[in-house]
Amino acid sequence: LDLHHGLPETFRVLRFFPAGNGGIISGLRKYYCKIRSGRCALIGCLPKEEEIGHCSLTGRKCCRKKK
Repeated sequence: LDLHHGLPETFRVLRFFPAGNGGIISGLRKYYCKIRSGRCALIGCLPKEEEIGHCSLTGRKCCRKKK
C-alpha cells in the first residue's frame, strides 16, 4: 500500500480504539485467549501449563495445558 491508501485505513482502525480505553483491548484479548482454549491467570501459569499470551494490559497471562 502506498501512503495515500494506507493512512486513511490506519485512522479508520484507530477510531475504534480511543486513547485511554483499555477495556476494549483487554476484552478482545480475553476473548482471543478463550478461543485458543486458554484461561486467564491472575499471577502466572500453573506448572503443567504454558503461557500463550496475555489477557490484559496489566499483565494477566493466558495459559493452557502443555501439549
